[in-house]
Amino acid sequence: MQACIVARYAGQVLRFELVSGRVLRLGSAPDNDLYVPFPGISRRHAQIERTERGALIRDLGSKNLLVVDGAAVTSAELPLNATIRVGRATLSLEEARTSDLQIALEVAETAASLLSEETGTEHDSSTGGPAAALQLVRNYEGMSHRAFLRTLSVRLNEAREVLSAQTMAIGTWAEDGKIAIRSIAGSLPDEEVLKRIVPGRRRRQTTRRQSANVVESVHGRRWCMAIFGPDQCPAQWQLDFIEYLACKSFGPESEPAAAGASTEARLPVPDSMVIGSSARMRAAMDQLRATAESDLDVLLTGETGTGKELFARLVHTAGRNAAGPFVAINCAAIPSELLEAELFGVHGRVATGVDPRPGRFAQAERGSLFLDEIGELPDRLQAKLLRVLQEREILPLGAVNPRPIHLRVIAASNRNLLQLSRDGAFRPDLYYRLSTLRFDLPALRDRREDIPGLTLAFANEAAARHHKNVRGISRSALAALIDYDWPGNIRELRNQVQRAMLICEPNGLLDASHFELNPPPNSPPRAPDAVVAQSPPPQPLAPLQLQVELLERGAISQALAQCNGNRSAAARLLGITRNGLALKVRRLGLS
Repeated sequence: MQACIVARYAGQVLRFELVSGRVLRLGSAPDNDLYVPFPGISRRHAQIERTERGALIRDLGSKNLLVVDGAAVTSAELPLNATIRVGRATLSLEEARTSDLQIALEVAETAASLLSEETGTEHDSSTGGPAAALQLVRNYEGMSHRAFLRTLSVRLNEAREVLSAQTMAIGTWAEDGKIAIRSIAGSLPDEEVLKRIVPGRRRRQTTRRQSANVVESVHGRRWCMAIFGPDQCPAQWQLDFIEYLACKSFGPESEPAAAGASTEARLPVPDSMVIGSSARMRAAMDQLRATAESDLDVLLTGETGTGKELFARLVHTAGRNAAGPFVAINCAAIPSELLEAELFGVHGRVATGVDPRPGRFAQAERGSLFLDEIGELPDRLQAKLLRVLQEREILPLGAVNPRPIHLRVIAASNRNLLQLSRDGAFRPDLYYRLSTLRFDLPALRDRREDIPGLTLAFANEAAARHHKNVRGISRSALAALIDYDWPGNIRELRNQVQRAMLICEPNGLLDASHFELNPPPNSPPRAPDAVVAQSPPPQPLAPLQLQVELLERGAISQALAQCNGNRSAAARLLGITRNGLALKVRRLGLS
């Protein structure tokens, strides 16, 4: 356990680590070691140091002094669990877990001021090598220091790919020896690697270890680190590029001169999108980069919350139709009887009170149409959509002649469309037509190495949105976030960080208590640790396909018998289409 100073006022609680051998200054000004912006506290109110009995507090000439038992004093001993009044707040010395006090990820203090500044840049990390690095340098020279900081996680991910590094990280070194990571691309560095960073004058050094080669660029108490594999020996251009990134990150006074802006085409990653550095996300980006000039329709699959719409926008902006509109529609959110008119439009007055209007296909002309939840599309509209994709023309309601269209269709689903097509719930021909160019977006639990970078990006975004400064995210909180399975994926992580930022005290530290990491409602309860009677050995299992066929055969036979052979009624009872039932009857050999 570690001793900490706890400041309380009107339900707000701030905790600060108290380190032996250091004298800390407390006050309401942001440059204090213990920044406590509570009423009645002077800008530089008192200083605190650790003693054998607890802590010694000395007043620094404040207006309200220190108050112990109703009496104003200029110094006082603060034993463990005792309290003292400072202004209108109370201070106490308490115990806390070290991992709850030490910062693992540092939230940028300038996040709130960066919200309104637009960068207007495009990003690309398509290939490695010195030419690609020079491209990035030219691009970054068109950005201000503030704009560069706003998208620091994106920049580090670009740099990591260009350098072919395992990890890129930027952070700070505090006087008490604690290291905080401000932004990261790749997996979290080992503790042993971080401990080797020593503050001091500006320098660059390369450390060769058995497990990795580490390049550090140190600027006082700020550092930039690149970690390469043990068989990678960084070239001079890589060392120079790392130094440039450090200078660009740490302020305009450190930036070296560079050439003008690049004119080469780039892969435009939105500022709000954090790609991550996991193998599966890199594979998806490589696939997108290789097919960027294609006009093929696209299918995006992945669990709910994996960022399918954001990725669809990236597909749009990277393609030939980037100058055209991006139109999105959720097929599950609109009643089936209205969806046809919404998609294909209405020509003329087909009914009383129904006015002519263009559909989403017409609105997306020369652009991209994003069909979310395509698996919920009714059978009749699946057939019509298939014809549209094949013939590239639409027939609005009430129209006689079809209208040609020129656009790209991007469909998405969180369901297994291949299995639905096998079960008769989705047209196989439509599935194979859509899946010519398919991207599978991984669940967050399958890319845990991206959680630190995503968390930091969301924390900076939340700090800017809510105009709140926090010191960072504790080691215990980050460990809990990485260990959690995230059934809601990136959307759940983002919402958790937003909530944590709202309930965290100003200048506080996000710890594990700020996050509600509960198992999903449908997850099975964990078995108690108890002695269980030994069960008999399991019987040999039949092949899975045979078990499935036996279950289907029994269910279909029972439904047909219950409906007196009426296949339409039996299909409704089973929750599948009549065509799907007919396919199963033929496959199973039922009469």
